[in-house]
Amino acid sequence: MRGAMSKDNTLLRQWEMLRLIPRYPSQITASQLTEKLMDRGYGINKRSVERDLWSFVELFGLQVDDRDRTYGWSWPRDAAIWNLPAMNDEQALSLYMLERHIKDMLPPTVLDSLSPLLKAARERLKSSHNAKALKDWPDKVRARTPAQPLKPCPIDPKVHEAVSLALLNNQWLQVSYQGRGRTEAKEHIISPLAYVMRGPMLYLVCRYEGYDDTRILTVCRIKKATRMDRTFTRPEDFSIDTYLAEGHMDFGDGDQIRIELLFDPDSGRHLYETPLSDDQVISESKDGRLRVIATVADTLQLKWWILGLGHYVEVVKPVSLRKAIQEEISGMIALYN
Repeated sequence: MRGAMSKDNTLLRQWEMLRLIPRYPSQITASQLTEKLMDRGYGINKRSVERDLWSFVELFGLQVDDRDRTYGWSWPRDAAIWNLPAMNDEQALSLYMLERHIKDMLPPTVLDSLSPLLKAARERLKSSHNAKALKDWPDKVRARTPAQPLKPCPIDPKVHEAVSLALLNNQWLQVSYQGRGRTEAKEHIISPLAYVMRGPMLYLVCRYEGYDDTRILTVCRIKKATRMDRTFTRPEDFSIDTYLAEGHMDFGDGDQIRIELLFDPDSGRHLYETPLSDDQVISESKDGRLRVIATVADTLQLKWWILGLGHYVEVVKPVSLRKAIQEEISGMIALYN
């Protein structure tokens, strides 16, 4: 019985050792491992730990950095994930969908650390014999934006990595940015505050050093990005959710307006299901059209949406918006005549 208990303890200790060893480029020494194991109640000495580590090299492909006398131990960067219990089909599908749809929103270091899990998820779905429905799910789901499809603007991988890490760690960032229509890039020092994906474009919400106003940079127009050694404190007056709600990413200045629109009944009926705002009110006018009143952000996106509906919608109020739409229509008529 005592022998069986000793064997169980050895197995548990070795399993705990495998869990404590980090993935490359992080490392751990035998002395550090011994200390951590003793803190967890395992009676062990450094010599025994070293003996186990060398056996792990052959059994699990563990790697050792022998450039220093202390020896640093780590799992290979692409080592398989050891999970007990194993990843199930539902978890594999969730990770696979995450990789497909939000990978551009994650820092490269996070994606790199997830790569073994993502690889394991792909292999799990590929080899599963009992989850054909789950395996087929990725071919049954797509996301579309209600706009003309556009190809994404290519982003320099080095720029993406530098910007993402600066955003992750609240580091000042020196960028070389070429604005739209500019022939040359200009140097700026910025504090990155948030990523926003808008259609195929990835934007960086930031503030320039020495200024309090918040600005938007198109990431693919950043020609070079260098993380600086100093960090910044995120401004207390900034919230990405508030920033979005105010319409800044729809090309507005944060102003709210009360609009009144008259819709052709068929064209405006979708607003019963997807209202413009929480305070939206819909009623029927004398001529049978739908009268829609709502408080919305005053943005270019609002104007583009109204223009896209053509003669199926009329702006009644505010007068400034009605006039802006009239001017756009007059310009279009002049162009096509």
